Amino acid sequence: GDKDAFQLVDEDVKVLKPEGERFDPAKVEAKYGVPPGRLTDYFALVGDTSDNVPGAGGVGPVTAAKLLKKYDSLAAVLEAIDEKPADFAPRLLESLRAFKPRAGLTLSLVRLDDRVPFEGDIESFRVGGPDRERLVPLFQRLEFQKLLQDVLASGESSPASAAGASSSLSASAW
Repeated sequence: GDKDAFQLVDEDVKVLKPEGERFDPAKVEAKYGVPPGRLTDYFALVGDTSDNVPGAGGVGPVTAAKLLKKYDSLAAVLEAIDEKPADFAPRLLESLRAFKPRAGLTLSLVRLDDRVPFEGDIESFRVGGPDRERLVPLFQRLEFQKLLQDVLASGESSPASAAGASSSLSASAW
């Protein structure tokens, strides 16, 4: 999963990375130092070179997490630079002041739109099991012996297709 998807994580929504690692709110916070609900502010401060989003210059992950822990939101951080400038190191203060005029644009670039209208049957996206009736002949034709064995072993296949597959497997092995 793309790191932007971590913004959607809550008690009901988890992110499963391709390697099998599952991210719940606690794991997202352990990774970024802020809860999923603050990731938009975090990504805005840090920026994202892969998405060509400039952050606040000189603000890295550790500083962004510390600022958001202390002030709770990007809006509160930007408010504090005017109201409590002594709370900030001079370089950080200068960087945040330079960032402030483009903070809204940056936020809009990093925020996922979770209110996109959807028409259709959400159940049609549910992942089902493998279509063995289509996989067996395909794996036979392509001579994917190991995958064919796995498909036949992993589920119910009709006796006729299993017999046909094993005779085909024996013949194609020679």
